[in-house]
Amino acid sequence: MSKRQYIPEPLTIEVEYPKSFLDLFQSTRKDNPFIGYGNPAAKILIIGQEVTWDMDEHKQEYYHYCLKNFRDWQENIKHRNITIQGDIQHPEDGVTTEAFERFNPLYPHYLRYNKRMYIRNKDWHTFNYGASSTWINYQKLIDYICKKSKPEIIDFVRNSFITELSELSRPHNIVIKSSSPNENVLEEKKKQAKATEESISRRCALLNEPFYSQFPIIIMACGPYASKIFPYTFGLGEQFKKEQFEQKKDYKVYRTNDRIIIWTRQLSDHRGNKVPIKLLEDIANEVRPYLKK
Repeated sequence: MSKRQYIPEPLTIEVEYPKSFLDLFQSTRKDNPFIGYGNPAAKILIIGQEVTWDMDEHKQEYYHYCLKNFRDWQENIKHRNITIQGDIQHPEDGVTTEAFERFNPLYPHYLRYNKRMYIRNKDWHTFNYGASSTWINYQKLIDYICKKSKPEIIDFVRNSFITELSELSRPHNIVIKSSSPNENVLEEKKKQAKATEESISRRCALLNEPFYSQFPIIIMACGPYASKIFPYTFGLGEQFKKEQFEQKKDYKVYRTNDRIIIWTRQLSDHRGNKVPIKLLEDIANEVRPYLKK
């Protein structure tokens, strides 16, 4: 079968919506917040830093993948059975507008392969239908937790729900490399930090909703961003303080009888700094007993 004729089979999923998830949509929300992606009935919540679409260069992607998120979930909860279309309809044409419009937050990027994304010189004809390093590492982590063998396609969203700590979208954060940084760069970094803190502050109210509080396993894979959420998050009140985390080598742990919260680095391979396999394995071993909670 030629690439032009290739049309992947759709996937129909019977969805269980926890009451706490449905409650997010009961009242009219003026802010239409980014809720997240994946299985709302899963036991694992992963919180990243922020989405990385360049809002000037990738306006269409940012709209379909982020800004429409709340409304897409509103449409989803009207149905028990959701049909997911793969976004590999026409490999020779790259990711098309049609693919963006088929995007569903229940199973984003269905049929993306479990390998690192490759695009040569922004030429979509060279796209290998892989995934970002962050999603590859999320996949490895969920596979370790659930003791699954490596799947051919990305499917960690079947066993987890993911969201972001900040609603801002940046392809990268500004890094000051010089001991005497340019004043303009320093000023821009300060503005960026302030905007991030304000975004996280707005998100704290959402993350304190019962839906996010009910996960027995919460993995805050957002590095220093997470220091801005204390206290009053995940329904834990004033007792939830960063000083109460147990320090391990590359991550921190907070436990209650029925919940574990891991605080670690962003799970992306950035500037040659790859996520260690041992870190993912250690986190998996810490949280696996809580799958039974």
